[in-house]
Amino acid sequence: PAAVCTEPATVCTTQPATVCTQPATVCAPGAPLIAPLRRVLLAHALHQPQVGYCQGLNFVAAVLLLHGDEATAFALLCLLCGELLPGYYSPAMPGLHAGQDVLMEALRLCLPSCHARLGQAQVPVREHSTHWLLCLYINVLPLGSAMRLWDLLFAEVRKYTGVTLQASE
Repeated sequence: PAAVCTEPATVCTTQPATVCTQPATVCAPGAPLIAPLRRVLLAHALHQPQVGYCQGLNFVAAVLLLHGDEATAFALLCLLCGELLPGYYSPAMPGLHAGQDVLMEALRLCLPSCHARLGQAQVPVREHSTHWLLCLYINVLPLGSAMRLWDLLFAEVRKYTGVTLQASE
């Protein structure tokens, strides 16, 4: 499981070792994205103390900053943690565990031979999927593919609330 830190001050003192993988120069230590990333993560930790900072949020917030300003990134991070993925980033991670249950059931139903083979080989799919799900596939898929999944996730906002999200210009 990901490390959960409930003390927001650690967001300021923890240097993200790897914020994102594409483009690498944007996320290198000392790059322009680091200071806004820290501010967004600290604001989020203060705004949602029940979540605080969870390893994996830095990847998500960094990608949000690549597509919008700090205020937009903060608002979308709060929306993700509070509404779209409740319980994914909380200390007990009940939402993450539910997501893993869905993944395992989808694997069993859609790819039964693959599911059986992974079980026979004792591949710990749940353990591997923790990072995939917490980082919303940013480090697993090509960035374009991960962004398409994010499009589908944010489309759920419109489906259930009628609110359309607009990218900042």
